[in-house]
Amino acid sequence: MRYFRALQQISDAVRQQAMSALQQPNGRANEPWSESGDFVAGGFVYLALSPHQYEGGFWGPLVQAAIAAGVEEITEQEYRSQKPVAVEE
Repeated sequence: MRYFRALQQISDAVRQQAMSALQQPNGRANEPWSESGDFVAGGFVYLALSPHQYEGGFWGPLVQAAIAAGVEEITEQEYRSQKPVAVEE
């Protein structure tokens, strides 16, 4: 797994770029990930990606372009420390 955070505007731009490259929505998926990523905290969108989402000819260059555009790769600990805790009712 790799973990990322970005300001909403940057996250939206990267998400739109991925959607365009994947020609989404299509018959398989409407979007590569939700508009709010995995969660939003402190003004940042957080997203964890599995190897199939960051390796290979398509994803590798997209991830590198996202980092160049301002997406920050963070540690799993940083990701988990910001993740909201579910509250039982």
